[in-house]
Amino acid sequence: MPAVKTTAKKITTPSPVSFVDNDSDFRVVTLANFGLSLKAIAEHTGLTTCQVSYRCRHAGVSVRDYRNLRNEHAIRVAKSQDSLFSKKEIAAMRVAMEEVRASLLQKLRKVK
Repeated sequence: MPAVKTTAKKITTPSPVSFVDNDSDFRVVTLANFGLSLKAIAEHTGLTTCQVSYRCRHAGVSVRDYRNLRNEHAIRVAKSQDSLFSKKEIAAMRVAMEEVRASLLQKLRKVK
């Protein structure tokens, strides 16, 4: 039986997270505050998703906060939308969205 060739992985010590001294760490938190996904942040910064997740956790930032309007940036965006559309336009959009939803549900029921 041939010998199995294995390669040892180099174990490196993790670099300390510093949002002041390290631009990459600061960029991760900034992008997370604007609601980008972990994967998108990882691709943009060259880090792994685990590294991005660790830095966000270390800073106390959740990517979901933007989507759930628990973030200062998301609240600003939502408030700015209020001035873009009148209450009548918002009501009309809701009715249109509900009609689309109802038609999709009806089509799904027919398929089953």
